[in-house]
Amino acid sequence: MAEMNGKPAFDKPKVELHVHLDGAIRLKTVLDVAKRRGISLPVSMEEELKELCTVNEPATLTEFLGKFSHFMHVIAGDREAIKRIAYEFVETKAKEGVIYVE
Repeated sequence: MAEMNGKPAFDKPKVELHVHLDGAIRLKTVLDVAKRRGISLPVSMEEELKELCTVNEPATLTEFLGKFSHFMHVIAGDREAIKRIAYEFVETKAKEGVIYVE
């Protein structure tokens, strides 16, 4: 591990350029919002949703984007859900030491 002045390099402030909010949604949030809105999903547990939405091998852009169809309808048009997602995203980035994100 690289060190700078006795501190691990990964402890330095970070920036993230070009992050898509729809790709940074917590699985628990999807499940919570679906339950609140009475929307049924093909799975009911975080681990199952993760498996359903994860690309494990090389895929085309169409195949990759197809994973979003499993959960985006849960969020679409729900201001409270979008507010929660944005808040959680910033919270996660702060915990990761990210000081700037686009």
